Amino acid sequence: MATHAWLRHRAQRLQDEKLAQGMNQMQDYKQIDVLARYYNTHLRAYNKAFADLLRLKRFQMQVKKTKPCWSDALRTCKFGSNRKSAKRKSTPPKWSPSVSSRKRRNSETAA
Repeated sequence: MATHAWLRHRAQRLQDEKLAQGMNQMQDYKQIDVLARYYNTHLRAYNKAFADLLRLKRFQMQVKKTKPCWSDALRTCKFGSNRKSAKRKSTPPKWSPSVSSRKRRNSETAA
């Protein structure tokens, strides 16, 4: 942001100097046009960076309002990866007997 602000002020200063000298050739008008585009480019870049900064600050404030994931309340954390693993541990795994265990049971009952 500081870079874009400095470059924008530089473009404005160069435009002012060129206008103060007076313009009597076509080349002077072209230079003013280039400096105006240069100014607008850095103005847009500065505004975009400023908007990004505000958006990141807003996001940071939202994160501070929620409980951090590294606290003791892992189960209530919205962003924690341990939340799913805790659910998996609480439910017993579905187990189905394999084919070999069925054969063993059938041979035991037959004997």
